[in-house]
Amino acid sequence: MFKKNIIYSLIVLFYMTLLTSTKCYAVDIQILQEQCADIGFKIKTPANGKCVLQLMQTVKNKEAQGLADQRAYEAKVAAENAQRQQEASLRQQEAYLRRQQSEMLEIQRRSIQAQENIAKEESRRESLKIMQKGLEMMGGQQPKKPTTCLNVGAGIISCN
Repeated sequence: MFKKNIIYSLIVLFYMTLLTSTKCYAVDIQILQEQCADIGFKIKTPANGKCVLQLMQTVKNKEAQGLADQRAYEAKVAAENAQRQQEASLRQQEAYLRRQQSEMLEIQRRSIQAQENIAKEESRRESLKIMQKGLEMMGGQQPKKPTTCLNVGAGIISCN
């Protein structure tokens, strides 16, 4: 009997040490003792103490696994958030490039339009020169200087 009390005291001392390191509470130990009693171990016996220790270790392992799972989940969420941010940044860059491309196309279109307008204006001026020369000749006037008209291609005549 004395030996059983010493063993029981050592188990209780071990419980107390374990309690401070695993943050268990007395209520938890009572619950664990009752669970071990439900299994068939009498309360306040070394077998019940061993059962409680095993259950405490199981709980501790589950808590550690839960913490590891939580950290893994948080890391996964952080990675997904980083991925979403990267994708959003990529979409912004693509939108910026599309706007730049659109602006460049508009500049190119305006440049072509300006070149066409310059060509039309040159053609109009050449036509006006030809008409002026024709009017001078019809009015009996000699052109102020000798006129040379050349067909420069594509139906454009250049006079000087």
